[in-house]
Amino acid sequence: MSGNRLAALVIGAFLLVLGLQMLLAAAGLVPAAGSQAAMPAAARLAIGAIALVAGLIIAGLAWRRQARESRLKSRGIGVAGTVVAITKNAIHVNHQPRWTLTYRFVDGSGAVREAQATLSDREVAERLAPGAPLVIHHDAGNPADSFVSDYLPRTAIHPGR
Repeated sequence: MSGNRLAALVIGAFLLVLGLQMLLAAAGLVPAAGSQAAMPAAARLAIGAIALVAGLIIAGLAWRRQARESRLKSRGIGVAGTVVAITKNAIHVNHQPRWTLTYRFVDGSGAVREAQATLSDREVAERLAPGAPLVIHHDAGNPADSFVSDYLPRTAIHPGR
């Protein structure tokens, strides 16, 4: 599991627990902790509901992406792919740049497919160039469902690994 997804799962789980605790405190089922004790029950209820929903969304999206990639790796078809283009996005997340990777591969039926992925790893993104090799995994029944499972050559991207 990548660091970004693990962080999302941890944050999501934290928000779930916080939201649940605040909802239970608002209902009077558990004592309110610390600064929550001075907070009106309606505020605990609202904050708890927001934290619970945010936690569900964050953890759910991370879990769904991880499950999809695991499914494609275990039951999908692995094929060679190439970088078509890599462009730096104008939008940054947490002051970190993102890149859009366009890649091409030939699916299991022989059709040429092109897809895109968003990269957040600066080291990987800055070393990729058009024509660079990739490993792509895709669903045999739906080749449009694909993801980059490996950036080759690894030694050029992460020396010593």
